[in-house]
Amino acid sequence: MSAADDRRRRRAERATRREQYGAREAFFDRAAGLTPYLAARVGDEVFFVSTEDQGVGRRVFVRTWRKDMTTLAKALDRLEELGVRLPAEPVFVDVGANIGTTTVTALRRHAFAAGVALEPAPGNFRLLRVNLAANGLDGAVRALNVAAGDRPGEVALDTSRTNHGGHRVSPDAPAPGTVTVERVTLDGLVEQGIVDPARAGMLWIDAPGSEDQALLGATRLVEAGVPIVMSIRPGELGARTPLAGLLAASYTDVVELRKAERHLPIAELTTLSDTYEHKGDALLVRRG
Repeated sequence: MSAADDRRRRRAERATRREQYGAREAFFDRAAGLTPYLAARVGDEVFFVSTEDQGVGRRVFVRTWRKDMTTLAKALDRLEELGVRLPAEPVFVDVGANIGTTTVTALRRHAFAAGVALEPAPGNFRLLRVNLAANGLDGAVRALNVAAGDRPGEVALDTSRTNHGGHRVSPDAPAPGTVTVERVTLDGLVEQGIVDPARAGMLWIDAPGSEDQALLGATRLVEAGVPIVMSIRPGELGARTPLAGLLAASYTDVVELRKAERHLPIAELTTLSDTYEHKGDALLVRRG
């Protein structure tokens, strides 16, 4: 096949995908007035999504895929390249598990034997439980309807966004659009025996606005050097002085999983977000 033929083929494939996406978007929008949920087949997995969710749910249904699935595979490839081995029968710890797409992918497509999934939003948590059961994982994953932070207690969670992946812990008292949820620390889960640092193969954190608090409450996992994949949002890391010191003492490298995919010393993590205009993901690794 000539280069010109290959370009035409790729243009035709992109046009076909756009047409398919458009048809599925139209179906999703019509379905919102008829049913609260739809099911999407993603490879060998199935995910139930809310027709009210204009974020994760809509993307999973329309594209039968989510970016985090690719990011997870890339993170595991980078660990292998860096010579970082997972423990035997590793556990996937998912903070901000949403409807379970990442946890399900970790156990169904990769080497993880079990999981602990934390999701504070009641609607997302219901779908998380459904999706674990739909994929035969309800016995392998401990699902907790909680937020993760630097201390236990109760917090107000703003669930007013139509993007159900954008729910955030609110600094204000409960108000319209918020629900009160339990907040735990990962250190507390370690003490309760729910999470074992020796078996934790990866700590995955996607909790908008709360990643730093979750990590400050996860000193046992951090000190054990458990690989971390965390979301980085523009301008958020520079002020995290206590967290920067904690991470610098336990990790050696940070690897970008989106954007330029740079491999940097851990000391550069605190300034990394200044280079971003949009969200990125980073893998934190301890080598040697």
